Amino acid sequence: MAKPRILFKVEAHWLATGYANYGHEMLKRWHDSGKYDVAEMAVYGCEADLAQRTTPWQVFPVAPNPNERELLEFHKRNPHAAFGRLKWEETCLKFKPDIVVSIDDKWMSDFIAFSPFRPFYKFIHMPTVDAAPQADDWMNMYIGCDGLFAYNDWSLKQLKEQGGPLVNVYEEAPPAADTDIFKPVGDKAEHKARCGLPPDSFIIGTVMRNQKRKLFPDLLRAFAEFLQTTSPDIAAKSWLYLHTCYPDNEGWNIPKLLKEFGLTNKVLFTYHCRTGCNAAYPQTYHDAIANCSQCGNRTAGLVNSMAGISTAALATIINCFDVFVQLAICEGFGIPQLEAAACGVPVLSTDYSAMEDVVRKVKGVPIKVGAWTRELSTGRYFAGPDIAHLIEQFNKFANMPDSLRKKKSFDCVSAVKSNYSWDKTAKKWMAVFDSLNLPDHSQTWNSPPRFHTPPKVFDPQTGQDVINVPPNLSLEEIIHWGIVNVLGLPQYLNSSLYSRLVRDVQNGLCMIPPELHGGYIEGMIDMRPDMFTMDNALGILYNKRKQINDWELERTKHVV
Repeated sequence: MAKPRILFKVEAHWLATGYANYGHEMLKRWHDSGKYDVAEMAVYGCEADLAQRTTPWQVFPVAPNPNERELLEFHKRNPHAAFGRLKWEETCLKFKPDIVVSIDDKWMSDFIAFSPFRPFYKFIHMPTVDAAPQADDWMNMYIGCDGLFAYNDWSLKQLKEQGGPLVNVYEEAPPAADTDIFKPVGDKAEHKARCGLPPDSFIIGTVMRNQKRKLFPDLLRAFAEFLQTTSPDIAAKSWLYLHTCYPDNEGWNIPKLLKEFGLTNKVLFTYHCRTGCNAAYPQTYHDAIANCSQCGNRTAGLVNSMAGISTAALATIINCFDVFVQLAICEGFGIPQLEAAACGVPVLSTDYSAMEDVVRKVKGVPIKVGAWTRELSTGRYFAGPDIAHLIEQFNKFANMPDSLRKKKSFDCVSAVKSNYSWDKTAKKWMAVFDSLNLPDHSQTWNSPPRFHTPPKVFDPQTGQDVINVPPNLSLEEIIHWGIVNVLGLPQYLNSSLYSRLVRDVQNGLCMIPPELHGGYIEGMIDMRPDMFTMDNALGILYNKRKQINDWELERTKHVV
C-alpha cells in the first residue's frame, strides 16, 4: 500500500518565526520516520529561496520571487493570497494529499476547509486559540475538521467546552525548545561581558514580534516606573532588552514610545548586520538602519522574521537576561517563554490564555490581570496586566540573592525538559496519522468527476438564464432549497452558511467583520456592506458551485 501523503501548509521552515520553527521540527521528524510522503506548502517562501537550500521533502512555495513586482504588490494588498489561498487547489493537484495539516489562525487556513477538493483529504488543524470565547464562524470551521490539536491545555479546554461533542479534539501538541542550543551559560556575568554588557547589570528581556497585541507600551511604562521607584543603585544597573523589529506595518512606534517614557538610553535592541559580517549584538536604539559595530558599514538593522538571527545567536541574547517577560493581551503559545526558561531565565507572563498555562509549566510567575477588554467583532476577552504586580516582580528579581536565583534557574530548565519535547509532539501527530482510515485514491483524487448542475431557466425579460426557484416558498425554505439544489451540498444545511444567508437577506445587509474574513464559504463573493437580496444569496451559492465544477473538470485531467 502507498505511503500516506501529508501536506503541511505552514510558514516556510527556514524563516525565523514560531510557526516556521514548529513546521521545521515536525516535517523533519515525519519525513525521517519513513512512514509518509511529506510535502510543505511554504507560506512566505518563494522559488528563489529554494535555490539556496536542499530540503529532503517536497516544497511548494507560496510567495512570488523578488523580481515579480506585480505579484508582490498583490500579495501585500491581499493577505489571503500570502497564506496560500490562490495556490491551494493547484498545489493539491500536484501533490494529491491524503492528509492536510495547518497550525495557524482560522482566517489563514479556512480555504483548506472549504476547498472544492475538501472531500479528498483529511484535514487536521491546530488553531491558535488565544482568547475566549472563539467566534461562531471559527467554531463552525473547527467542527468541519476531521480532528483538532491544541497548542496547550488552556486552548484544549476552550475547544472542548465550546465545541462540545461536535468537535473532535485530540490533545495538546505543544512546541518545544532545542535544549542543546537553549541552555544556561556557565557564568552569567562573564557571558554579559563577552556580549559587551556590564557584568553586574540587571536585564529584563523579551522576545516578541512587534504586533499590536504585544503590550510594548505597558512593558515600557512598567520599566520606567520601576526605575523611578527602585533603589538608585539598582536603577543605575538595570536595562530593558527588546528583541523585536521596527519598523513594522502592524506594530508599535517603538522610537516614539522610548521618548514618551524617557527610556531612550535604557533600552537595548538586537542589531543584525545584513551583509557578510552577519554580526548580532545588543545596542541602544540607533535608528532602523545603523552602522554595524563590527564592520562599520551602514548595514545593521533590528531583527525581523524575514531577516532573523540563528537560534544559537538568539540563545546568546536570551542568556543575557535575568528575567524574561511575555506581555500580551492574548497568546496562542509564545515559544520564547520556553526558550528563555530552557536558558535558566525565569519567566513572567500575563495570566491569561496560553500564557497562563505555559508560565506555570516552566515554573514562572503569572502576572495578574489588571483589566479586561472585549473585542467588538468577535466578542473575545483580552487581558491587560496589573502594572503594579509586574513592577513588584521586577523588584523581587532585582533584589534576589544569588542562591535563590540559581535555584529558580535550575527549576526552569528542569520544568522545560519535563513538559516539552519536539519528539513527543511529533509522535502525537504520527499516532493520529496512523489511526486515520484513508481511502484509496480511486475513491478520492482519481475518482470520476463530481459535477452538479444548478436548475436554471431562460428569462425572456432579461435575456439571461436565471435560477429556477420553486414558487410559494418562505425565505428559510428558499435558502434550504438553494443549498441543496444550487450549491449541491446538503451538509451545509446545519452550518452557519444557512443561518447567515437567512439573516442577511432578512436584514438586506451583509456585514462581515474584517476579523472573520472570507465571506460565507471561502472563495465566495464578499458583499460587505452593500444591500443584500435573495438574488445575492442564490448568486453566492451558484458561484461556489461553478467554482467546484471548474476544479472538478481540472481534476479529471490529472486522474491516473
